[in-house]
Amino acid sequence: MEKVPMTEGSYQKLDEEIKLLKG
Repeated sequence: MEKVPMTEGSYQKLDEEIKLLKG
């Protein structure tokens, strides 16, 4: 994984995906 400075939008997207994965 590349180390890229994440924007708030990216964090939000990741959070949503994690919630979906965890159910």
